[in-house]
Amino acid sequence: MIQFDKALRIINESVQTIKKNETILTEGCKSRILDKDYKSRFDSPKFDKASMDGIVILKNDYFSKKEFKISGEIKAGNKISEELNTGEAKLIYTGAIIPGKKEKVVVIMEDCQFSNDIVKFKRYKTYNDNIRKKGCDFKLGQLSLKKNTVLNPRSIALASTLNLKKLKVRSKPKIAIIVTGDEIRSENNPNGEIFSSNTVILKQLISLFGGVVTQIKTSSDSKNKIIRSFESLKDFFSGIFSKKASPPDFTSSDSFSCFSRELKTLLLDNCCFSSQKMLFFAISKNLITKNSSSDRIATKEP
Repeated sequence: MIQFDKALRIINESVQTIKKNETILTEGCKSRILDKDYKSRFDSPKFDKASMDGIVILKNDYFSKKEFKISGEIKAGNKISEELNTGEAKLIYTGAIIPGKKEKVVVIMEDCQFSNDIVKFKRYKTYNDNIRKKGCDFKLGQLSLKKNTVLNPRSIALASTLNLKKLKVRSKPKIAIIVTGDEIRSENNPNGEIFSSNTVILKQLISLFGGVVTQIKTSSDSKNKIIRSFESLKDFFSGIFSKKASPPDFTSSDSFSCFSRELKTLLLDNCCFSSQKMLFFAISKNLITKNSSSDRIATKEP
């Protein structure tokens, strides 16, 4: 058995990036890999907004006035552009747009004392204006979603905030599975003794790691039949073939090594194998010549 670090190095050296992409609905992009940089097309927020419920007053009034007359209220979604006068306050709620162009302060509700239409507040030597400034989340033209990002719920929510209905993502690797073994029960071998458990776990793992299974085939332990199964799969990306010694064609690790080299000559590139465990991993020549995004995995049931 080869060491884990060596196996990982072999895989990393053999992996190639899928070139194909597709544009799909943003809501369906979880765990997909982004294939394009996206910059914001506007500031967020687009205006200065209150970050807390309270009253909004002029900043210059904060240290100079003791009480204020309430002249109205501003709710989230209201578009009020009128400037405040000195000594004037408006009730304001979280997310509401700050009116006018002069500097303002939002005094939180807990620091206010109301009496009819008059309000007084607890004054602090230092204060927080409780205002989310225009563009504090992201600014116009800012890189917001970076190419090669694995999209998660947070990045998908950001894409929705950017008003991106669709995203360009890498195409999923298309993988075909070949399950080998004289003992496997299938349509071609109804008298087989066992059902294929590898098929189920491989499908689950492929889905978990972002692939899609397009074909599942079964083959006996005959070398020629296995090769024909490989040849019947078009445009695949990678192949993994694992089996235990089994008559008549795989009676030793040497016979498996010869078989591996034969597959390489016919179909595969960048091959490597461990004769002790009869594990075979390769990149398809079809990918190199046809730029395919399909993969293939062949496995022998334990």
